[in-house]
Amino acid sequence: MSAQRIALPGGGDPSAAARAAALLREGALVVVPTESSYAIAADPAVAAARTRLAALPLATPAVLHVLDPDRAAQRAGLTPRAERLRRRFWPGPLAILRGAGEPGAVRVPAHQALRQILAGFPEGLWLRDLENGDGQPLAPGNLPASVTGAAALLLDAGGTRLRAPTTVVRDHAERLEVVREGILSAEEILHAAARHVLFVCTGNTCRSPLAEALARRAVARALGVSDDQIEAHGIGFTSAGAGTLPGMPASEGSVLAAREAGVDLSRHRTRSLDRGLAGSAQQILCMGRSHRARVLELDPTLAERTELLDPAGREVSDPFGGSLQEYRDVREQIAAAIAARLPAFLALAAS
Repeated sequence: MSAQRIALPGGGDPSAAARAAALLREGALVVVPTESSYAIAADPAVAAARTRLAALPLATPAVLHVLDPDRAAQRAGLTPRAERLRRRFWPGPLAILRGAGEPGAVRVPAHQALRQILAGFPEGLWLRDLENGDGQPLAPGNLPASVTGAAALLLDAGGTRLRAPTTVVRDHAERLEVVREGILSAEEILHAAARHVLFVCTGNTCRSPLAEALARRAVARALGVSDDQIEAHGIGFTSAGAGTLPGMPASEGSVLAAREAGVDLSRHRTRSLDRGLAGSAQQILCMGRSHRARVLELDPTLAERTELLDPAGREVSDPFGGSLQEYRDVREQIAAAIAARLPAFLALAAS
């Protein structure tokens, strides 16, 4: 027997939501739209419904969908990294896996029709996404007979808004793992979850790129991971110039001095300091006092998080146009300052 089909307007339909909720409480399965895909839902309070949902021949796991982001976060017991993610992307196409038990993932959807249904289920509903063999969402007219035959109702809202699968992230105690990329990329997820440190010099060709690369290497070694994995552990580094043009390479002296230290600046391209970049950083470390003054000129509220890189208050002189030995001396001064700040970087990553 095929599921009854109800067409939904764009903003949802309270009467259809009430019908779906009543069926779910009776233990029936209902196909519902989300912003990323269609899914088949069950009320986890009904044991028989849980069993029928689990028995469906689908590749996707059950995900707990909850209306209230705070309740969802409490249920999941999120780390600070995942907490930043949920504040950025919920409601939205992000499921977070955390801890043991079934289901292992939680999500707060944005689709209005589904949210109308969830309003009657404070503890949430279990949903399994409906996808083809390539992991792409199925249209409501292309659902397998195993789904339409098992469901009592199909709420048809037409094509999904995003037309891409939900991104799934596992929240480990020490790091985040992007289990599946969907509409949100791994790069976007890890960047949003990390705390960020910004290094500032004048041209972003010598001192600040050296500081960025050396800091990344120091933290990676402390964590026992590769340089490109530190954002998954909660911290990222970038650099900018207070008086530069974007897109220029690092200076030759910096590239050579960095190479001697085992880091590669050949792909570095300059970025101009602006208010948005500065405001997104949790800490801003400047090579000189003039750079700090420039940051505060852009945004005086950043005073408490903006200081000189060297904890002793010494400026890092500009080696541009100097000898390789001058670049080496600057590199060593920067490396010593980063070593002194390493415990604070690690604490920032965990916060």
